[in-house]
Amino acid sequence: MRSLFLLRHAHAGNAPSGGADFERPLDLRGRLEAKLIGIHLSKQVALPDCVLSSPAIRARETIEIVAATANLAVEVRYNRRVYEASPAVLMQLLAELEESFASVLLVGHNPGMVELLELLTRESASMSPATLAKIDFKSGQWRDALAEEGELDWLVGPKDLERG
Repeated sequence: MRSLFLLRHAHAGNAPSGGADFERPLDLRGRLEAKLIGIHLSKQVALPDCVLSSPAIRARETIEIVAATANLAVEVRYNRRVYEASPAVLMQLLAELEESFASVLLVGHNPGMVELLELLTRESASMSPATLAKIDFKSGQWRDALAEEGELDWLVGPKDLERG
């Protein structure tokens, strides 16, 4: 069985003066959202074995806060191809992962993240900033898993966690 966690980066502010979209940092709201998601992740039975993330500042800051809050001590791989990736590119990156990883956390951006979720589960969902989803697959290999329909185990955003 394989599990894929999809995390959209938390809420970001504006880019520094003259900066590009890639350089947008988290704002205070985003930092709080990331902590809430980290707390939620820390309560899960199965945690990711590896993190694959966009190297954009807001994605980096999101995973740093989530990992620290969840006490998640795994390798974080930053790949420029995740930034503004289509679902096809994201699937290719996931298929290239080592088979030793039973579960992976992918940190990225919309519209790619929500489109990947819909492609893999055939379910329509919203992924506002800092939304985390867990998709389970029956197959034992990543390439096989990504070819089948996954089951959306859960999807949670900061507002869901604030309500308790």
